[in-house]
Amino acid sequence: MRTGSECLPVLGGRHVATTGGPHEVLLVPPPDSVRAAAGFLAGADTDALLARNRSKLRVVGGAPDWRVDRLVARVEAMRSFYRETASAGQAVTKRVYG
Repeated sequence: MRTGSECLPVLGGRHVATTGGPHEVLLVPPPDSVRAAAGFLAGADTDALLARNRSKLRVVGGAPDWRVDRLVARVEAMRSFYRETASAGQAVTKRVYG
């Protein structure tokens, strides 16, 4: 059984199309995967993850605070999106770039 980061529920989905190139695909996680992703994101401690990885978010000379703030805002938006979609029992279509 695979357990690496490629198995995180927010990353998965059924491949439905390859679009602009071999590393640009459309994925559709079904409602049960959307619920799993919502649960994963709800339990993710964003502050702890940032604290543990803050040095990786810095560029030479230090990254401006807005970069970290923007990352937190995007995680919160994704968390909200998956929570609302899961509560509606819907699937998601997403475009993924590799």
